[in-house]
This record gives sequence, structure tokens and C-alpha cells, in this order.
Amino acid sequence: MKFYRITLICTLIVCSIVGLYSCGHNEELEDDIPHAMKSLNSKADFMALLQDGSVMFFKKTSENTCAVVSNPNGIMGDVEIPTSVYFESVRYQVTSINAGAFSGCVGLTSLSIPNTVSSIGERAFAGCEHMATVLIPEQLKEIPYRTFYKCKRLSKVELPTSIKSIDKEAFSGCQNLTNFNLPDSLIFIREGAFKNCSNLRGLSLPKTINEIEADAFAGCSNLEALPLPGNIRHIESWMFKDCEQLRELRMTDNVVYIADYAFKGCVSLTYIELSASLLNIGRWAFTDCDSIQTIVCRAAEPPHLLNSSFDCYDYAVLLVPEGSLEAYRNAPYWSQFKTIREIKIDK
Repeated sequence: MKFYRITLICTLIVCSIVGLYSCGHNEELEDDIPHAMKSLNSKADFMALLQDGSVMFFKKTSENTCAVVSNPNGIMGDVEIPTSVYFESVRYQVTSINAGAFSGCVGLTSLSIPNTVSSIGERAFAGCEHMATVLIPEQLKEIPYRTFYKCKRLSKVELPTSIKSIDKEAFSGCQNLTNFNLPDSLIFIREGAFKNCSNLRGLSLPKTINEIEADAFAGCSNLEALPLPGNIRHIESWMFKDCEQLRELRMTDNVVYIADYAFKGCVSLTYIELSASLLNIGRWAFTDCDSIQTIVCRAAEPPHLLNSSFDCYDYAVLLVPEGSLEAYRNAPYWSQFKTIREIKIDK
């Protein structure tokens, strides 16, 4: 009896796959658009066999649109998501990728997302350890939470000019990213967005960025320089923690606050230029930065400082604006710097 049940199930599956191109096939439909069949996956409405032989699952989102959902068996190789699929003689445009749709697909090596896709769910490609390249669609406005989290071989990503936000831990743990071009449309970089991208060396921040959250570049141990755009007012906690190759820091005069641990462990940092508008430096902001030689503080009034903010009081040279020498010599904890000198600072 068990044998007949197994045989019957196998027969149904084979018939369904054959039916992908035979049952209800409309010959007037375009040949290059996949034709779908009823899904055997409870999370999907239908599935389609792509030209590369892989199976992709879809869920209806409206009368003529659908979203890519997870394949319980995973997906491998170089994959191109179709712009549309046919199911029961209806053409469904692929407009979204659901949360976790490709999460953990370790055999996925590259992915092309069509411009019909306007939204991607959280963790969509998290843990795709062998995915090296991805093509992002033009309509996308954000890279959601952990979209490419721990995609360890990801080396090439081109973001469209529509992107406004890179969300929390979106590229965290992408160890193979070396250079990254951010579009001029970008406004927000959220918490831990590039955390532990240990081989990231070059990154140019566009002037449009208004906010960079905590931990954004923590653990980017090969990042050598990162000029901050003029709109940034706060340098948040752990933002550049353990950026071991960061050698120079120059702040625009809009920065008013440096939070706790912001540059802790930046062991190669030798030169720091602090903002003229700076009001506060948090706890351990520059501790374990053993190579600091020169600190230029452009603020005429000494910012609020804590004993733990620096640990280079004995050997770093502090340069302050003309007329401010006595203020720094008498200010709490600034007075601990053994060498304080006045210089002319251009406004």
C-alpha cells in the first residue's frame, strides 16, 4: 500500500512539471516568460521553472502582481529573477521580494533583480555566503534590515540613484567588499549598516547624507579614510570603533557631539581635527588610539570632556585657537594634556 502511495505522489509531481508547459498553455504568450503551475509550497500560490533550470516560488500580491517567496529546497548558481510569470493564463508582474526569500541559499553565486521590483523584504539574501555580485533595481528606495547580512563573498554591488536609506546591518559581515559607491540620493545610514566589512577600504559619503547611526562602520579594520559630509552633526557610539587602519580624522564644523566609544581602538589614528562647533566628547571616545600625535581643536571654548575620553594626554600635542590657550589649560581634563599650543585657525 505504501508503494502505491509513493508511486501516486511521484506521478502527480511529474505530471505537474510536464503541465508547466503543456496544461493550459497559451501559444500567444511570450516564449521567454516562465509559465507557472500550482505550488506545492504552502507559502506560495504558484511556482515557475526558470530558463536556468531552477524553480522559483511566487505569491500573488494583487490581480496582476506577485512577490518572490522562499524556495524550501534553496536555489543555486547564477539566478535571474523574471520580470513576470504566467499562471492560469494571467500574467503576473514580479514587483517584490519577500522577507527571507533567498536567506541561507549558500549555493547562490549571483543574482539579477529586474527593474519591476520596487521593494525587498528584510533578510532577503542574508547568509548567501557564495553570492559574489548582485544587480539592484532602479526603483528601490531602501536596502532593508540585514538584506545582505554575512554575504561573505559579496564583492560587487551597485546601488541605484533611487536609494535613500541603507538600513540596520544591511551589509554587516560582507567581508569581501573592498570599495563601495554610494548614490547622491542617500540620506540615512542606519545602525551597523557596514559593521565588520573587514576589507572595505574605499567609501565616499555623498553630501546628501543627514544621519549616520551608531556602529555604522565598526570593525571595518581596513578603512583608511572617510571624510564626513557637512550635514552630520552627531558622531554616534561605536561608529568607527576598531577601524584599525583609519589614519586621519577631519570633522566639518557642523559636528557638535562625539558619543561614547566612537573611535575606540583606531590604533593607526595619528591626526585629529575637531569641529569649531563641538560641545561634547563622550566616554572612551578616543581610547586605545595609541598612535595619536596631534589633536587640533577648532572650538574657541573647550568642549565638555571626560577623563576617559582620551588616553594620550602624556604624549599627544593639543593645538587650540589663538586666544584660547588659558581656557584649555584650566578646563577639566583638557588641562591634563602636557603639551598645549596656540595656532591660527582659518575660519
